[in-house]
Amino acid sequence: MAVTKVLLKVLRELVKVLIGVSRVLAWLFAFLCKRPKTTMARLSFNLYRAASAPSDARSASTQGNVPFDLQSQLTQGSPLLSPNSQVPPVGSLAAYGIRPMSLPLQPPELIFGSSLEGAVPMENLPSEEERPQSSRKRRRATHLEDTTSGTQTRIVWENWMVTCLLNAKKTEWDENEQLSARQQMLGSEAKWGKIADFMRARQVHFGVNQLRTKWESLLGQYKRLKDHQHKSGNPEYKSMTRDEKREAGLPYEFLSEWD
Repeated sequence: MAVTKVLLKVLRELVKVLIGVSRVLAWLFAFLCKRPKTTMARLSFNLYRAASAPSDARSASTQGNVPFDLQSQLTQGSPLLSPNSQVPPVGSLAAYGIRPMSLPLQPPELIFGSSLEGAVPMENLPSEEERPQSSRKRRRATHLEDTTSGTQTRIVWENWMVTCLLNAKKTEWDENEQLSARQQMLGSEAKWGKIADFMRARQVHFGVNQLRTKWESLLGQYKRLKDHQHKSGNPEYKSMTRDEKREAGLPYEFLSEWD
């Protein structure tokens, strides 16, 4: 009888411990779900917008509101990225731990250079009706399948399209922070489906797989740069020339890093 009472008491204590552990795990899971999966996921949208608008950027540079390296590039008038380059503006992904858009920048971070000439901020993009018909056909040809040959037309990402993808991801994170832990467990396909809807509403007609592939490509470029900087003996990224970066397999569109 005494042994039974002792066993029951031990079992009750174990149940209390398990309940406490489960609560801690539930809290931890909810906390992790609210954070991006990688540090890279915090993007510098405001920097890319600044680089996307020549007039605004030049005006800001005279007022000291543009980071030093970007300001010097503007005053020199040199192109920040070859117009023929197909590499996307990952410097919109400029960021070691940066919170996107209006939140304060947190160092250190990378500035990415895209061509200032002809770039347009998202809010100033022409509507579908305002764009020439030939331009709309050419853009749609980047993702439509050729029904006569059965081959896939090459996908061409323009800078404004990448900006739209970044804004879609930011919107996802903002909404995710308002959801419960259960709602945050929404499947990957469903999340990317919402991002695809966001893009289509802005006349970017890429499918879920194409959007995910582009995002993973941007993350991969950032990871290569991060790994390079963590290895001792490697030259500092900002001191490397464009050719040296290319030979090292690094993205060469990042301009600089500041402390």
